Amino acid sequence: MLNQIINQIKPSFLANCVSSESDQDAIEIIYWLRLKISEPNTYTTYRVVVFRFYLWMKYRGITLKTISSKEITDYLALMHNPPLDWCGSCHHFAHPEWRPFRKKLSRQSIKFNMQLLRQMFNDLIESEYLKKSPVPSNLKPASFITDSPIEKCLTVDEFNDIYSYINQLPDFHVSEVNFKIRMEWVLFLLIYTAGRRTEIANAKMGDLFLKNDRLWLKVIGKGNKYGELAIVPNLEEALNKYRAFYGLPAIRLRVDLEMDIPLVIKTKCDDVFLGLHSATIWYNIKKVCHGLSEVTTNKVFAEKLKKVSTHWFRHTSATLQVNAGIDLRVVQQMMRHKSINTTMMYQHVAKDHQHDEMTAKFII
Repeated sequence: MLNQIINQIKPSFLANCVSSESDQDAIEIIYWLRLKISEPNTYTTYRVVVFRFYLWMKYRGITLKTISSKEITDYLALMHNPPLDWCGSCHHFAHPEWRPFRKKLSRQSIKFNMQLLRQMFNDLIESEYLKKSPVPSNLKPASFITDSPIEKCLTVDEFNDIYSYINQLPDFHVSEVNFKIRMEWVLFLLIYTAGRRTEIANAKMGDLFLKNDRLWLKVIGKGNKYGELAIVPNLEEALNKYRAFYGLPAIRLRVDLEMDIPLVIKTKCDDVFLGLHSATIWYNIKKVCHGLSEVTTNKVFAEKLKKVSTHWFRHTSATLQVNAGIDLRVVQQMMRHKSINTTMMYQHVAKDHQHDEMTAKFII
């Protein structure tokens, strides 16, 4: 259905002109774009923003005149966590495989989208096409995204279910084997290091180093800050298994020639290793979780899986570290939190875990 709607309405926006098949909303939006923006690059950016919103309205069966404030908040939620079939790696608007999102939008991008849509609604009121704007005057997109880290967390059993699902994926073709091996490695990386997907995507094998016979990974994280992530024995074992698949020796036996090899390898072509983009890591995690949601019999878990993204594994890692009794200062260093107060949020989960353990096991 989504493809059908895209193919039906995109030509007018590509040509920057209306056609006999354009409905009145499309005509007003295209005219608004043409009158409002003259600079080509700005026009291209604004066109994607308003087209994505118009596409969503068509998908929902609503119009500019019938959309409600509640539906505006629904659209905010979509931008924050778009469904898998709305996402794709190709981001050129003219490309036939274009999708509305490459990944979920950042808070800043959501704020920009809503500012532009608010301006469009206000201008269409001034032109007397609309009588009122559905965007509440006090709407703050950033405050709308209220999920706490604790809510974005997987249990050990849920994590193991995801890992088992990857293990059971078909591996008849080389591409399927590559995907399976890669996703097992990515899953271990995310959970054991609490690394962000951009950090993992940008890391090289040469960023792994030994200090006092302990293996570490150096990363450049949020705000361009340097960090060192502990590579524990279980993760080192997974790393060596992953390297062996590509014909590389154990990490402690590596040679200087391989220092620029990506930590997460997309493919090997003529002895050249290509890395994976951070957006592709996000998309692949969404793909795996969406696939599991389609086959699991646990309906609650299925709904949860549809919301899972790479960042969930960072929150899950912190939660499991706290539950394991690891010193909070150590967890803070692994998470690279500026303030210990941020890390302390995960103590609430630990307290719940403590209560559950007492309830289940302390019986006199």
